[in-house]
Amino acid sequence: MVADAFQTVLTTSLYAAVVGLVIILLKAVLKNRLNAQWHYLIWIVLILKLIMPFGPASAVSLFNIMPNITPPDSMMVDTYQAPAPIETPPVTAGTSIEIQPAPVVAPVEQITPNIEEVLPWIWILGMSLMLFWLVLTCYSLNRKLSRGCREADERTAAIFESCKSKMGIGSSLTLVVQEVVRTPSLFGILRPRILLTPEAASLSDNDIRYVLLHEMTHYRRKDVLVNYLLILLQVIHWFNPVIWYCFKRVREDMEAATDQYVLSVLDS
Repeated sequence: MVADAFQTVLTTSLYAAVVGLVIILLKAVLKNRLNAQWHYLIWIVLILKLIMPFGPASAVSLFNIMPNITPPDSMMVDTYQAPAPIETPPVTAGTSIEIQPAPVVAPVEQITPNIEEVLPWIWILGMSLMLFWLVLTCYSLNRKLSRGCREADERTAAIFESCKSKMGIGSSLTLVVQEVVRTPSLFGILRPRILLTPEAASLSDNDIRYVLLHEMTHYRRKDVLVNYLLILLQVIHWFNPVIWYCFKRVREDMEAATDQYVLSVLDS
């Protein structure tokens, strides 16, 4: 069962890598013809390919020119050979022949690791290590934030409420000042919080407004959920460097699309 799952993931990862490279090439060709929003949305094709690897068949498809991927033959070799028949001399009258029983040769199996059996468990081990590290990191960050957060000053809080009104965001989103994360960030799903650093207090009103609008745009577009989905797919396909590079580009385009949206809601 593990081998079948790994074979499916391996096939999906290869096809998705091809899709990712095609998207990168397409983005390079249409660089100045697409805005930041479309550069970000085009990655949906890659994500859908990773989530639903086996879509409906189509006569016009890039993968029609690719060979089918089948698992390699087993590397286990049976070296047992049946013993050759023993020739006996012809029997003549008056001759007694003592027939010795043929020696019994036990089959000898070659002790060679079967790559079909080893690779799926290496894949499981890699996923387990990554998941353990992610859970540990998230737990540690939550503990540090629970002890090191404080409310923003009155000026920053007033700007925050003004930005929430401008973006049409309710009371579920909160603002805290902390020293754990060194850049302004949006953190959490059930209790979303915008994290500011103490240095933000020295910024101008407009600079604070730009920072808050940027993080609120991430909140409205559900980019935190998208990022968690990318992390999950990255854990599953941890062995594929093309997927890692594509997801790096997805996050860059996510930031650019967010900035473009912020510019569209500003007065100037």
